[in-house]
Amino acid sequence: FMQLLQREYDTLPRTLYFYAEVLKVTPNHLGVIVKKVSGYPPLYWINKVSIEQSKYLLINEKLSINDIAFKVGLADQTSCSRFFKKEVGQSPLEYRRIHFEKLLQAQQ
Repeated sequence: FMQLLQREYDTLPRTLYFYAEVLKVTPNHLGVIVKKVSGYPPLYWINKVSIEQSKYLLINEKLSINDIAFKVGLADQTSCSRFFKKEVGQSPLEYRRIHFEKLLQAQQ
């Protein structure tokens, strides 16, 4: 599951059903196994990878929030912003701005 999640995940759906189907197990079985092995349910890992990729794209790419949303498997800018703020505590634009302000301060 983790290898599949990490591999080109920006092109993969963010659903437990997708990963279960690829791995040829039921979603329930996948959930039980992932939680038993890692201590966290699969959705935790799917969200974690999406957030990490979003952070990377916000800092390293000149993409709009809508483009980033598409790359990490979210429907649109609004859903991306809500999801990001819920998980990180800042909007994507705030995260990007703060990162670049810190970078500028470090260079001075």
